[in-house]
Amino acid sequence: MSSGGGGPEPQQNDIDDPPQPGVTVGSSRRPGQFSITEVFARAGSTFRAAPGLIFGLALLVFGPIAFLDAAVAEFGHHVVDGDNIGAAAATLAELGDLMVDLFGFAFFGGMLDHLVGRIHHGHEAHRPHELARQISYGRLISASILFNLVVLFGVTFLILPGLVLFTMFAFVGPLINIERVGVADAFRRSYRISRHYLLGIAVTVTVPFVIEQFADEWVESLSIAHGFWGEFGTGLVMSLVATSVVVMFEVCTAYHLLELESERKGTPGPSHHAAH
Repeated sequence: MSSGGGGPEPQQNDIDDPPQPGVTVGSSRRPGQFSITEVFARAGSTFRAAPGLIFGLALLVFGPIAFLDAAVAEFGHHVVDGDNIGAAAATLAELGDLMVDLFGFAFFGGMLDHLVGRIHHGHEAHRPHELARQISYGRLISASILFNLVVLFGVTFLILPGLVLFTMFAFVGPLINIERVGVADAFRRSYRISRHYLLGIAVTVTVPFVIEQFADEWVESLSIAHGFWGEFGTGLVMSLVATSVVVMFEVCTAYHLLELESERKGTPGPSHHAAH
């Protein structure tokens, strides 16, 4: 994959690996210890290294998505009760909008996976159009749908189980990009590399995501967010600012977890594998 070749998949379940539950917020850490500061610092340095590329890609991806989201929402608002044809058309439009959203997020996530791998792990640089052809859209979209169903299943049994499932499986997409694994393997890998560090991951990934969701709901409640252009503008700003940051935190955390796994096992980490 563009963002770097994956390490060899362990031949046996690593259930017997010694747990490394320690989390540090400082810059120095023991081998195998999750560092919250390291994740945030790496995300910040990535933004500083390529702000034009990151936000240019975000605008390219989220601009059309925000426009389509606003158009579909406006169309739905104008469907009157009893208009079965209009309701069916609105449903089809929402499904089409969802697929465009998933496709766009797969593309943007794949680009950030590559960028972090190139800047911090020495992976080979590729042009955006080359990366676009290499991204496994089918696997990423399938994994995203399954991931959301799993989290929704957890939420139905109270909020906490849903957040725990989100925390454990948040790295399915990055792992598909980084290690070129299948959907099922990505879920297994995400569980294996995250299960010792749920508290740290909650700080770097889950809490920012929850904050983004609350911010998004708050922005949608504002009067400026009403109407087509209001929905388009606020949706685009939220995507450029909040979504880009949250996805960056997720990607940097995924790479950090792979590093911790390599430290625990004494195997090559993500920096030692040539990009594909």
